[in-house]
Amino acid sequence: MEFANFERLCKSFFKPLFFLLKGVFMKSKLQQGFTLIELMIVVAIIGVLAAIAVPAYQDYVSKSQVAAGMAEIVPSKIPVEEALNAGTLASAKVTATTVKAGGGSDSLSNYGITAAPSGRCSYTVFIDATTGATYGSAGVKCTLKGSGSIQGKTIQFIRSADTANVAGSWACSTNVDAKFAPVGCSTTLADFPS
Repeated sequence: MEFANFERLCKSFFKPLFFLLKGVFMKSKLQQGFTLIELMIVVAIIGVLAAIAVPAYQDYVSKSQVAAGMAEIVPSKIPVEEALNAGTLASAKVTATTVKAGGGSDSLSNYGITAAPSGRCSYTVFIDATTGATYGSAGVKCTLKGSGSIQGKTIQFIRSADTANVAGSWACSTNVDAKFAPVGCSTTLADFPS
């Protein structure tokens, strides 16, 4: 049966269905997908974006991990200052979590300082309460945990010793790359007091 006869038959008996059937039998060739070159262009664009975005994201993560480590140790400066100013420290050098001072024991937790490791830091606190030229020197140090570029690096605050009625001051130093270092923190790691 030729299409012309079929078309006349449909027009006379099935006029409403004619338009449907005509669309099925006389369908023009439509594009069925993407060409290979179009797909290659999309893949190249995604590759370029990934090459730029992934390192930028990794730097952002490292910088935020350094900031989180710093945020964990900054609050430890306050109880150190309070203990030094109140004169409540045993006459000893207090390091880590416990120290024997004058036959007894002294713990950092007595001064509101916890040196337990956290998700971002393994940290050390040092306070020199011995009488003499080093009285008041202190340090709070965070050995960072995190991404490969900062793993095992250090950020620390060191308090200088008190001098003739002048309290010591705190200074920040770190050995992380300069692009990850917090503002105002020296990238030359100072010697931690001991």
